[in-house]
Amino acid sequence: RRHYMGCCLLCCTMLQELHKKAPNISILINNAGYGGGGAGGITKDGIELNFGVNFLGHFKLTMLLLPALLAGAVETGEISRVINLSSGVHWLASYKLNELDSTVWRKTDRELDGGEYKRSKLFMHVLTRSLNKRLEALDVSDKIISHSVNPGAVASDIWRYSPEKSKWQAREIYPRIFKTCEQGALSILSACTNEEAPPGSLFVDEKSRRFSRLADDLAVSEWLWKTAINATNVDFHIS
Repeated sequence: RRHYMGCCLLCCTMLQELHKKAPNISILINNAGYGGGGAGGITKDGIELNFGVNFLGHFKLTMLLLPALLAGAVETGEISRVINLSSGVHWLASYKLNELDSTVWRKTDRELDGGEYKRSKLFMHVLTRSLNKRLEALDVSDKIISHSVNPGAVASDIWRYSPEKSKWQAREIYPRIFKTCEQGALSILSACTNEEAPPGSLFVDEKSRRFSRLADDLAVSEWLWKTAINATNVDFHIS
């Protein structure tokens, strides 16, 4: 029996309840996100909103569910998967490594920076790539793999955070030119079922595509992993 789960920000109590209902998981889809040009802000933990919602929550949930994903692979005899939602804007992400810490522990600053959403989507693919390397190092890459997905521009509820002056576009124009949620989900389904693409692939329009070289930047990967562990108090454990 397969168990499919979309990602939300779960408290420990909810996670414990989840383990009771589905101790073995085959596919984890980290899909929840904040964006749409919203004003941004800061989480209750004091973390910049895009980083906290679009990356950090997914990181923590993935780390906590790795044992269940491994159990799912053992139970079904098939590879379990972690699917991370990235975006085409990850190509536009930029940063100065020595300034990344300051972008995490503050409110979103649209005027001075504006790149928080783009970086959060790059970081999701960094997570995909670095997670696969760690799984391979533990010799369990035949049990769990990870892919990323760029679903494209989708007329979803994410645009509800648009500035007031732009909400008419989200309401009147986007549904005419963007993908429907069902169409956007097709690449997610491809990442869940494709057996040919190598681990760490980025799926766009249902096919594995190129991605930014920054996703394999070792310095960024190490900074991101260390920052995520410190912020969430979880680490990479498979059992």
